[in-house]
Amino acid sequence: MCGYSSGPGFDAHRHPSPLTKSPLSRGASARLCTRTFSQGTNGLCCLRRIVSGQGSVFRSIGHSVPYFHCSSTMLEPGAVILPGNWGRIVRLTAGLTTRRSGRRFEYVRDQEFAQMPSRLDSLFFFDDEYEARFYATSDGRQATMLPYEIELLDAQAPKHFADWRSLQPQTPLVDLNWVRDYWSGQMLPPHRIDDNATAACREVIAVTPARIIRRI
Repeated sequence: MCGYSSGPGFDAHRHPSPLTKSPLSRGASARLCTRTFSQGTNGLCCLRRIVSGQGSVFRSIGHSVPYFHCSSTMLEPGAVILPGNWGRIVRLTAGLTTRRSGRRFEYVRDQEFAQMPSRLDSLFFFDDEYEARFYATSDGRQATMLPYEIELLDAQAPKHFADWRSLQPQTPLVDLNWVRDYWSGQMLPPHRIDDNATAACREVIAVTPARIIRRI
């Protein structure tokens, strides 16, 4: 997974994360400060701006499905992340190996999984806070990655759920089965962190902007 953003044949049933807390649970000092309106892809969206000791948190009224995004950029609540940034970087600056890998994924998607969102055009995120935290601290990323709770601006955008470990070849490159595993949502065995914890390593991709709610 590349900072992000997109994926999904995996069961989209979501399990509440024990790590997720409402910003209002930080203490009685949190209070509803103001109400604003923002034009989203589905029309006017009513937002609540909640102020607590840790800063402002923007959350749509009626918002109920939390998603999480990892970024190396420091972002304020209310900031909007656009999809396709990883694809932009790959097209402009990526080395030959990364470009070839991207072309393989796009070729297989176009030929066999055309209904899935393109990785080059998508935002990458997670449907579980624990998974986002694990990704942010895996493979040395703790030096740069910051996890955020986000709100999708197009909640109805097609999503793909997949194992981000499948981005690395599990079979010989020539047969492309490792790419098909990714697009079909095949999950590898959970990654064992210690005797008491595992991580599914599941990412989600979708072509939609997202709004920062809070840093987690």
